[in-house]
Amino acid sequence: MLQAEAGHQSTRSASIRILLIEDTPDDAELVARELKRGGIGAEIASVATFEEVERHLSQFTWDLIISDYLLRSFNALKCLQLYKKLGLDIPFILVSGTVGEETAVEIMKAGAHDYIMKDNLKRLVPAINRELRDADVRKANRQAREALYTLAHNDLVTGLPNRSYFLAQLEEQTRKFPDKAFTLFVLDIPDLMRVQSVFGQMSYDSAVQIVATRLRGCLADAIIHARVGDHTFALAAFIPESGIKQACSTILDKLAKPIDVRFSKYHVDGYLGVAMHTGDSDDPQQSFQHATFAVRQAYLSHTPSSVYLAAAEQEESDLMALMGQLSNALETNQIQLHYQPYINLQDSLIAGVEGLVRWQHPQHGLIMPGRFLPMAEQSGLIHSLTQRVVREAIAQELAWSQAGMPIEISINLSIRNLPEKNLPNLITRMVTDNGLSPHLFVFEITESMFMDHFSESLNSLVQLHDAGFRIAIDDFGTGFSALAYLKRLPIDRIKIDRTFIMDLLSNHTDRAIVNTLIDLAHRLGFEIVAEGVESESILTLLEELNCDKAQGYIYTQPLSADELSHWIQKSHRCISQVHLS
Repeated sequence: MLQAEAGHQSTRSASIRILLIEDTPDDAELVARELKRGGIGAEIASVATFEEVERHLSQFTWDLIISDYLLRSFNALKCLQLYKKLGLDIPFILVSGTVGEETAVEIMKAGAHDYIMKDNLKRLVPAINRELRDADVRKANRQAREALYTLAHNDLVTGLPNRSYFLAQLEEQTRKFPDKAFTLFVLDIPDLMRVQSVFGQMSYDSAVQIVATRLRGCLADAIIHARVGDHTFALAAFIPESGIKQACSTILDKLAKPIDVRFSKYHVDGYLGVAMHTGDSDDPQQSFQHATFAVRQAYLSHTPSSVYLAAAEQEESDLMALMGQLSNALETNQIQLHYQPYINLQDSLIAGVEGLVRWQHPQHGLIMPGRFLPMAEQSGLIHSLTQRVVREAIAQELAWSQAGMPIEISINLSIRNLPEKNLPNLITRMVTDNGLSPHLFVFEITESMFMDHFSESLNSLVQLHDAGFRIAIDDFGTGFSALAYLKRLPIDRIKIDRTFIMDLLSNHTDRAIVNTLIDLAHRLGFEIVAEGVESESILTLLEELNCDKAQGYIYTQPLSADELSHWIQKSHRCISQVHLS
């Protein structure tokens, strides 16, 4: 092993570990001498065969790799392939005298960070210092992303997924295996709250951790575990209907063992709700709600467990009947928009309204979008539905503008729409042909769905943004947008999902997440909107956290256009002027 001692001009306080891939001892000595001359303290391991490269990269940790290009039995490209396979993110610098320009370009494309000729080693130390600084920045950014991800997706006490991440994992499981059924178990332990009130927070956290550990190991077929509430846990498992009874017994037997609290044994009683999610079910979140309903039934009836039993055949029949009527609804003006305002928190002006689609069914009354939008996406009617919604929004904007009250309208776009190549031009023509500015409209995309279809969606969003439309990411925080993706997106606005807003006053984790998201959005130049605001106290806190806009029932529920106009007059609120350029 070669050793380069630290010189007087070292730019790094600690010695670094360098793997030197070089089969010529004289050249290896030249590199070590140059490092010493440049003031870099380094522990250098010199290797000359690919087997040694594999062993050293697999078994040891390195700060830097320096490699010749052409060695006796291999070359640097082979080393770079191994480097990528191992998922390394440390500087890889090529030092060689035998490489032409084309080969050098190929090496850089393969992942090398710099290329230095052996007859120009004076470039080596500056290149090393630069690449080590960049590596430190990448490491810090990666750690920040990982910390934010953990904060947003995991319960800090148990390390289990939280409610939003659990639901996202259920949806992912359903997308990957659409025909595979699984069973959802929701475990509620109200006695844990008595532990908190009697013994304090630390004992409560300890008891929660014990329950989480037991839950992790109780079912061999479990695929997802989560803490979905203060004293509520959930898990999903590949268990058939015939095995539910035994599974419930196993879970409750694990829980029946006393918990050590302050050097004493404490018994807690739990209640279990169960729901089957079959391959033809619409929504795993609905199955989770069924299990949650079932656990409430168990609690109210004082029984250990309860299985949700739905009239599945009747429900399927109803959905099929609605699907057959949806096409006619699009042609007979049954599809309507209701509008919910969002308010500037600085000046209390109405910043705009979100257009929320509704189906005014002649027999069933007002049908909410969660009931028919999935059907529209599955049947392909989503394209016609989107055009209908856009036309409705344009017509209403035209009416409001002619009445002297132009107002920004925000519309949700389905992820199924974005791959349509002609969508941006079609929407732009529909708006401009009516003499309206694209700046009056915002298109919202749900974060989790967009991140799963990033590449095919990006081009349409860029075109819409270039045409003057604003773009918003909806339900932010329910998925996880890589920060690198956010830099590439033509985003103007981020909407924080209501699940982080509801318990903002009492949940310190939610408050930390919201505070971080607001700061992140502002640093990236985005507006931030809080969804689901329902109280003055939460509104005040959002103002303190420097949130830009708020939306929710604290102002009003979604209203028809006429009802909204009446609400605006009654509330005495002014409409914020839309900048049309």
